[in-house]
Amino acid sequence: MINSLIENKNLILEHAETSAAYYSPKFDKVVLPKKKYFLSSQKYYATTFHEIIHWTGHESRLNRLKGKSFGDDEYKFEELVAEIGSILINFELGILDEFINSLRYLKSWSEAGDKTQEERIKELQEAFNLSKKAVKYIKEN
Repeated sequence: MINSLIENKNLILEHAETSAAYYSPKFDKVVLPKKKYFLSSQKYYATTFHEIIHWTGHESRLNRLKGKSFGDDEYKFEELVAEIGSILINFELGILDEFINSLRYLKSWSEAGDKTQEERIKELQEAFNLSKKAVKYIKEN
């Protein structure tokens, strides 16, 4: 799946001597620590798919990235989209070990801010719908 994205959709994926994984909208690339730095291959792939979901939000793809700075509402929402999308792909590929960590991650971003429970539920539903679109984009060749 990842090789197909690199070949067919021009995904730029770099492995670096870094401790952080991220998607750079400015350079339109995913940067990951080298695989050897992850505790398991499942952690590596869960992280990789999270960052690739961010990549789908670029204006030339699904035009979803809106956050201007770390922690603003749009940034928080995008983190929900990316993690839910990663969960969907991981389940499809049988990567289940990271599910609890993903739930914790979702909880931390969905509880951030001063939204009511009803607003958070609506936000999670919208994030789920957008993450399904991102996964569909990834799977289309």
